[in-house]
Amino acid sequence: MTTAVWEALWANLAAAAATAFAVMLITFSVALIRGLHRLADIARGLAFAAVAAATYGLSEGYGDDGRRFLAAAATLLWGVRPAAHIAWRGRGRGEDPRYAELLAHGRGDMADRSGYAAYAARTSGFIPRPPRDPAGAARTR
Repeated sequence: MTTAVWEALWANLAAAAATAFAVMLITFSVALIRGLHRLADIARGLAFAAVAAATYGLSEGYGDDGRRFLAAAATLLWGVRPAAHIAWRGRGRGEDPRYAELLAHGRGDMADRSGYAAYAARTSGFIPRPPRDPAGAARTR
């Protein structure tokens, strides 16, 4: 890969991480205000969709446009569908029992506990990794 391609890849990875972090940070702020940390489960799907949109925009000029669009659209739907399902399932209810127990037990500030357990741990899974080339792996045998 050329230097320009590597630079584009690193820029895309940084944008993906920043996008996921921004979505989760906004959700954390709203959850602290509302006292409802089950929003982290909804935000995770929305963060997938936001990362798909951001990386689609940044990948312009690299690869086939149809494949780029298909991959972005599939990822966007993959993120929005569970977010919508979780939001629909939890409408009108209070805090998820898992989060209620997490926040009730533990040391330190509630914002610190919920910030790490419900948000930071989920955000780490959003950074896209370059896909492996199965055809290239098969040629090395």
